[in-house]
Amino acid sequence: MQDIVNQLIAYFENLICTRFGADFYQKYKDKIIFAIAVNAIECWILPLHYDKKFQKEQVATKYCLPLLEKKLKQKIDKKKRVYYDISSGFARKTTLFSAAPLNPSLHIFIDELTKKIN
Repeated sequence: MQDIVNQLIAYFENLICTRFGADFYQKYKDKIIFAIAVNAIECWILPLHYDKKFQKEQVATKYCLPLLEKKLKQKIDKKKRVYYDISSGFARKTTLFSAAPLNPSLHIFIDELTKKIN
């Protein structure tokens, strides 16, 4: 998983350098945090809606959208407001940090975030 994230970060770093210049990237790289959901962003959200009784669903990395729709008992419209609502639990730092170990790419993101802010 870490290899995939590293490859994607390298790709985006190259894209930023190509588009805005290497000097721009060097100047702002400490402020850039890449949030890369390797499987699907819905996989990051599952731990907010499934508790430990549903550990298989809580840590899923496949078919996350159908699992989330099943739990929420609604079809998820892929709009900003919907995702804002269904991920609002992450606004609490303790919730975010307790959910991170349940998904490999979320865990990598939180580790990188922690390094940048400390």
